Amino acid sequence: FAPAAAAVHDAEIDSLGSLEWLEPGAAAVDLELPAAELEGERAIGEVLVVDGFGNVITNVPGSSLDGRDRILANGRSVPVGATFAAVPAGERLATVGSHGYVELDVNRGRGDDAFGLEPGDRVVLEPAENGSD
Repeated sequence: FAPAAAAVHDAEIDSLGSLEWLEPGAAAVDLELPAAELEGERAIGEVLVVDGFGNVITNVPGSSLDGRDRILANGRSVPVGATFAAVPAGERLATVGSHGYVELDVNRGRGDDAFGLEPGDRVVLEPAENGSD
């Protein structure tokens, strides 16, 4: 919405009675996120973005964490938590972000560094034994 807001500001419009003056052009694009592959209890996805805090946001639906205490994220066992506080400071976890996708994070740390991931990297999430590390 930022380009639209800038256009409204530049046109010095006080009210948006109509948007006819705002012509869609070549700058308008449809964005399709790549879909994760769901194979039974295993999900194969990719890192969509790493935010400014180092949280690794994947394209794996958050529902893939339902009922799980731990998962294997690229072979590394991590707890599943509803919030960062579910683990001690500095510990890794998997959670569901506000966007509904699985995130690989670190409480008070950077998930991208801890998991060694960056945008475009492949992520495999699968069940883990509850006590394994």
